[in-house]
Amino acid sequence: MKLWFVIIFFVLTLAISGVFYWQLKGRSTVPSSTPTLIKSSTDIPPLFPQASWDEFVPVPNEGYKSLGEQGLYSQGEIYGYIRTNGQEWTASKSNLDEVSMTELLKDFRSYYDKKLSTMGWGTYYEDQKYNFSPLAADGAGGSMWGYVKVKDGKLREVLLATFTPIEDFGGMAKCPCNVGFRVFVSEAVPLEELIRRVEE
Repeated sequence: MKLWFVIIFFVLTLAISGVFYWQLKGRSTVPSSTPTLIKSSTDIPPLFPQASWDEFVPVPNEGYKSLGEQGLYSQGEIYGYIRTNGQEWTASKSNLDEVSMTELLKDFRSYYDKKLSTMGWGTYYEDQKYNFSPLAADGAGGSMWGYVKVKDGKLREVLLATFTPIEDFGGMAKCPCNVGFRVFVSEAVPLEELIRRVEE
């Protein structure tokens, strides 16, 4: 079983590193008229206020995929990825010194961790048979983590990702540096549907 986790970690590290380039290039974003609002939601915080956000639009056949493509993972009796649909946004900051970059990344994580925890979100959902959790990974080039919440028999997830300069052979990145952020909010999906997808 440990081999699966090593493979998943390796794949996610490569994915995060690859996504860093096109995240900052902004090829898969469109300006959003209300970038700080999450539509149809009363229990999701506004987008991180220290950045200017654009709505993410996947580009077919170019590898620009949504975080929701493989963002939810079943770890119960059956293991596997589950695709979810939703809204996604991207942001970036350029020409940061090392201290400013570190503080901004810390503020981003702290903002969502505190807000979502206060609103009743957790890092996984578990019943007698299934354990649904967002994928999480740290590696050269970025991090990804998330939260889930079950309400009225439906599960939603929030996936968060940061993209940073790849370090030089394990050393410190050379600044000025650019960083990127992504936030994905899924639609509410009935648990029965998620279970059916896992069991197919």
